[in-house]
Amino acid sequence: MTLLPKQETLAAKHLLGVLVMKASLFTTSLSTGLIFAGSVWADVTPEDVWADFENMMSSMGMTLNAAPVRDGDALIARDVTYEMSFGTALADMTAVTTIPEIVFRDIGDGKVEMAYKGDFVSTTSMPAQPELEMPAYAQESTMRFDGPIIAEGAPGDIRYRFDAVAMEMRSAPVVVDGKTLQPGFSMTGGPLSGSYSSTKKGAELLTEFDVSGNALSYKIDAFEVEDGMMEMSFEAQSVAASGFMNLPQNDGAEPGNFMDVFADSTMDVTYGLGASTFAMKMQSPDTGEMEIMGTSGTSALDFKILDGQMTYGVAADDTDLSVAGMMIPGGKAALGIGRYETALEFPVVAAQTPRPMDLTFALEEVVLPDIAWMIVDPSGQLPRDPASLRLTLNGTMTSEFGIFDFDKLMELEDSAAMPFEMKTAAIPELFLSIAGATIEGNGAGSFSGGVPAVPGGMPPFAGKLSLTLTGVTGLLDKLSSTGIVPPEQAMGAQMMLGMLARPGEGADVLVSEIEMREDGSVLANGAPLPF
Repeated sequence: MTLLPKQETLAAKHLLGVLVMKASLFTTSLSTGLIFAGSVWADVTPEDVWADFENMMSSMGMTLNAAPVRDGDALIARDVTYEMSFGTALADMTAVTTIPEIVFRDIGDGKVEMAYKGDFVSTTSMPAQPELEMPAYAQESTMRFDGPIIAEGAPGDIRYRFDAVAMEMRSAPVVVDGKTLQPGFSMTGGPLSGSYSSTKKGAELLTEFDVSGNALSYKIDAFEVEDGMMEMSFEAQSVAASGFMNLPQNDGAEPGNFMDVFADSTMDVTYGLGASTFAMKMQSPDTGEMEIMGTSGTSALDFKILDGQMTYGVAADDTDLSVAGMMIPGGKAALGIGRYETALEFPVVAAQTPRPMDLTFALEEVVLPDIAWMIVDPSGQLPRDPASLRLTLNGTMTSEFGIFDFDKLMELEDSAAMPFEMKTAAIPELFLSIAGATIEGNGAGSFSGGVPAVPGGMPPFAGKLSLTLTGVTGLLDKLSSTGIVPPEQAMGAQMMLGMLARPGEGADVLVSEIEMREDGSVLANGAPLPF
């Protein structure tokens, strides 16, 4: 397998771009947890809390530099810096953050108040990558937290509580040779309230958190896109985050690469947002101004790394989008989505025995713009019911190494072998409903592990897919009568349906069973297809 052939250079650039653009956010976001970090119900001293803070940083792959000094009832750490490495075969990225001052003050009852003075300043740097045509550049961001954090508990088991803490973040644009590689970015959150714990548990450092806030907003500054400008903003009425992370216990050892720490960790994190709004503006001399506005009900993001499996899921309810501009017929169009959902699960470790791989995608109750119906169906012959699409794929696979092992991934550049192998594949659900017609189906199959019939193609596969089509023939007739589909194309589609499907129970119902065999032949309802 050639992991990064020339035709996939853009994919590599995108990967590096995402890593670098998010590195500062990684640093400051991790700092958020560490700020609130740091049991159960004994006494802690300022020195205990500082030691916990230091160990947490080290366990997350950060090198901490500071020399706190006692001043009465407080321990003060000035000019605190910590550095994080993102070194891989692709790029040796680093992120360095400076905190002007942290005060750990003994407030009695075995509790310590933490206060952060001044802005966190983070600089993320990446060297030039000539092979990917990427210049060297650095990005600077600042973050501020206003509000006290109270630490209590016992050494090795400390809980941090905070109430009405405000957060602000600002990321400067990245400009190289007069070209903006990344626009400026600002974010505010809060007031935030909740808790964050730090507990030594055997060879691991367990952190649990539960945070909620009244609002979250961000804005991306205007930046150039081809011949125009673009800017974006987002605002949510409430925000919540909860979950846990288990990190390899460091105990003062030399910090490792952040990605190595990440790969060796387990975590289960859930983020939730309340009602939100989104806006994107684009302006071009040729097309004028275009604006996309959106509102959404509740939304959620789930991220897990458990038992060698990574799971990522996003869902949003009651999303309404509108597009306005001189290029839009009628000046404005609106689209509604009852529910959007996507989820992905796959192994992140080397696996000689098959492991699960799952993909889910759904768009429910999609209400198309009136202008779209007016264009494709001006006579109103087609049902205008909301459309829905649901697709679930799952299977099993083996892999030679973990996805965080970038060095081994790079070694595959000159290899034709795939680093993973699919063993089974299934479609538990396929559902499409649009314009009065529905297609439903499910299926399953397995790979034999033999040599592909075509070099680089799919290995021999055997499986079946069962389909039920309702109202499809009637929809083709209406599309033909309205002129949307030319009569000869509609006739060809009807002939294809005759080859693939047979009549089912009920009016305008077709059923089909598609079978693929290991020799590459395909059968429809038991009859071999001529192609």
